[in-house]
Amino acid sequence: MNWGILGCANIAISSVIPAILRNDSTAKITLSTRNLNNVKAKTRHLKCDIVEGYDNLLNTENIQLVYIPLPTGLHYQWVKKAIELGKQCIGRKISYQQLFRSARTNSFS
Repeated sequence: MNWGILGCANIAISSVIPAILRNDSTAKITLSTRNLNNVKAKTRHLKCDIVEGYDNLLNTENIQLVYIPLPTGLHYQWVKKAIELGKQCIGRKISYQQLFRSARTNSFS
């Protein structure tokens, strides 16, 4: 599975990425960030690629599943973009319920 992670939230770096790699040693993970310099030191110990910009990650063709640990106010925008590009999404916020209902009926507003 080819994973994309929007942002470099602590939960992604300390918990999600290590859990993915523990359970699937062949997983390919690409992490996106707004600032490459800040994330390189934090992720040096992880086996993942890094791209600058959330759009760049979503436009990467081989990404199949996107984890979005961004602040709640940014979820709709990025989940919508990911779904429109044919990506599967996972997250940890209740706001996803409405987004997924909208996606199923193709009624994004």
